[in-house]
Amino acid sequence: MSNWKYREGSQESKSLDAVTAGTGKAISFQDYDSVHWLIEGSAGVGAGAVVIESASSPTYAGTWKLIAGPTTVVASAQIGDKSDFPPGHFVRARVSTTVTGGTVTVYLNGRRQE
Repeated sequence: MSNWKYREGSQESKSLDAVTAGTGKAISFQDYDSVHWLIEGSAGVGAGAVVIESASSPTYAGTWKLIAGPTTVVASAQIGDKSDFPPGHFVRARVSTTVTGGTVTVYLNGRRQE
């Protein structure tokens, strides 16, 4: 049995999908010990940054808790990291500085110790 919520590259794990701006889908990671992210810049990206955030509800309208970032989006590159599970059970990616010249996709995944 896998300790991961999603298989590698799963469509369900995408918070942002080939965007230049905006807030990504919030994903529940209740019962997971850590959250992992992979920020993928397309070819041609010249600038842009992404943050990873957490809240107790996927529809929370206030300021979400910053987990990581801002992380610069790099052209034709993947940048990843992880954090012990943050407060709140929902995690999302958000473009904090508009991506120019290309797009960004962000994958989120949870891992639990068993």
